[in-house]
Amino acid sequence: MNTRERLKATFEFLPVDRPLLFYEGEPEVDERLTKHFNTNNMENVLVQLDVDFRRVVPKYIGPEIPKLTDGCEQDIWGIIRKPVNNPTGVYMEVVHYPWQNMAR
Repeated sequence: MNTRERLKATFEFLPVDRPLLFYEGEPEVDERLTKHFNTNNMENVLVQLDVDFRRVVPKYIGPEIPKLTDGCEQDIWGIIRKPVNNPTGVYMEVVHYPWQNMAR
């Protein structure tokens, strides 16, 4: 089954050869995978892993996003993340959700 057939069958509740796959990893993991598959292109890694989905990220053209001076980063939704070190590298951990109290 190819990706289209698998996706179509999944949405039609028909049998598939395997679950649909998505991959998103930290930069350190991506780097190790590109080395493992002897490539410098993450798309080649996704093909080797038979990943079904690709992330599409259009260029942001809205108002300027505030720059934070404490090492944290804010995204277009107002979510703020701080860098956290771990044994294999750094990941960005959420420290503020602007809508966290909306349901209260």
